[in-house]
Amino acid sequence: MAVDPYLREGAFLPEVTAAIGEAFEAVCNELHLTHESKELRALVATRIIAAARHGETDPAPLRMRAVAGFSSQCRRL
Repeated sequence: MAVDPYLREGAFLPEVTAAIGEAFEAVCNELHLTHESKELRALVATRIIAAARHGETDPAPLRMRAVAGFSSQCRRL
């Protein structure tokens, strides 16, 4: 599951793009999100990209921010 389709709105340095991709893959695996989970994968990507735009470049914190944001979204549903 690539994060590339979600990166259209901005450019990142290659190492940041790699961190974003690593975090995205980790979250999708952790939450068992498949290709059929398009809306949920988009939410994960949005959270990770937002954190990266705010300066986070480490995959582990990117993953944690996405999962935390995802969890709070689910509680509202």
